Amino acid sequence: MWPAILAVILCLAVLVTGGMATTATSLGVPEGVLYYAMLHRQAGEVLGAALIAVLAWIVFAKPKARMLAALLCLAAVLQGVLGALPLGTTAAVVHACLAQMLLAGTVALAASLSPAWDEPPQTIRDYGWPSLRSMALFLPVLVTMQVGLGAAFRHRILGLMPHVIGAMLVSMIILIAGSFVLQQCKDHKTLAGLGRATMVFTFVQVFLGLAVFTVRSMPPDATVILVVATGHVATGAALLACCVVLGMFVRKNVIPKT
Repeated sequence: MWPAILAVILCLAVLVTGGMATTATSLGVPEGVLYYAMLHRQAGEVLGAALIAVLAWIVFAKPKARMLAALLCLAAVLQGVLGALPLGTTAAVVHACLAQMLLAGTVALAASLSPAWDEPPQTIRDYGWPSLRSMALFLPVLVTMQVGLGAAFRHRILGLMPHVIGAMLVSMIILIAGSFVLQQCKDHKTLAGLGRATMVFTFVQVFLGLAVFTVRSMPPDATVILVVATGHVATGAALLACCVVLGMFVRKNVIPKT
């Protein structure tokens, strides 16, 4: 499990430096753009290579996680190619989205190698509408779409309103799904904990989104905007990862309703 946790840390470090570079670009501060772009490039080269090496080791050392680790290794290579080539803003948006999906994948890899995943299922009967199992499938999809809208805004392909409207809708759906999990799985330690974590990350993400909008409308302070906006990007990635892991454990422990 520890190599997978190392992969999560490496992936998060590269994602944070990428968020800093993108924010500096959006602020239009030449010194910041050059510095954080160079920092992200160096982090991508060193930490990205380490991430690929760790994932490759997991492919050979952990047979039960071999397929997922191999897919993540290929995704990390593709991420490096997208980051190295000047392919335009569309490729930059794909690069940003893939970074968050890669972090979610490494977290899912760590979860699949954890002792909690090896425990026998503590089965729970699904009921209500929409079902927990269906929400386990579409929550990561919705969060990924919202991540894409945020990346498109940061790279100036779309305006702010699609991201804001998406944030309101997706946050409401996540909170409903989290309340369903807490209601139906309150005696299941892992699922209840993941349900609470998903709701907490959602509240933090909404708060940081409002904070980004607020600090951008105030007298400019590049450092404050950089910290808040990068935190917003990182929390979005953590929320996506939490939704993916929640989906994994729901699909494992919750029996379809008859």
